[in-house]
Amino acid sequence: AHPDGVVLDVRLPGKSGIEVLRTIRASGRRCLVVVMSSVAEPSIREACISSGADYFLFKGSGYAALIEALQIEAAHRKEEGL
Repeated sequence: AHPDGVVLDVRLPGKSGIEVLRTIRASGRRCLVVVMSSVAEPSIREACISSGADYFLFKGSGYAALIEALQIEAAHRKEEGL
């Protein structure tokens, strides 16, 4: 079984979240990828989005933004019949 979604931190032990994101996208499997970071630099956000992140969220914004992203994705999946 494969996950429907993944929440990554930019900083992970061993690999960066961006490397993990690229591996997920290279696999060809479709899943929601949300990347969160405590660093709000535009270059990090741009790297995540260009690597295939569906959402990039600043941790300082709290979990409301994550919940909203998940709700939006769930609505899209329902519309598509997934």
